[in-house]
Amino acid sequence: MELTPFASMPGTIVFGAICSCLFLTSCSSDEDPVKSYSNYRITVDAASPVSFTALGETRTITVSASKEICWDGKPSGETEPAKVTASVEGEHFISESSQTEAGLLLKITARENETEEMQKERLY
Repeated sequence: MELTPFASMPGTIVFGAICSCLFLTSCSSDEDPVKSYSNYRITVDAASPVSFTALGETRTITVSASKEICWDGKPSGETEPAKVTASVEGEHFISESSQTEAGLLLKITARENETEEMQKERLY
């Protein structure tokens, strides 16, 4: 059996007390609310479908989105902006996009339609 000198005992007790305090304060409380999101809302500033002339032209559309903040699964009524991405797939249209404070600014250019058929593409 090993005996610890009495003089070093207070240092051991203090060290143990500090470790206990750090352990108790580093654990998260069960009372911390959990943040999540719901009720996403997307707004497009153009009528659907967007029409272009057969000779080709460029149109600009702004797309914005928001999401409602929920605490512990309950809607709070507060919203935050949500990031939006979009593109046009196909060979008849070209798209360029840039993020602005208002949302996504989408510049769509329709190439000249050299056929008698209507050209359609989707915005994703």
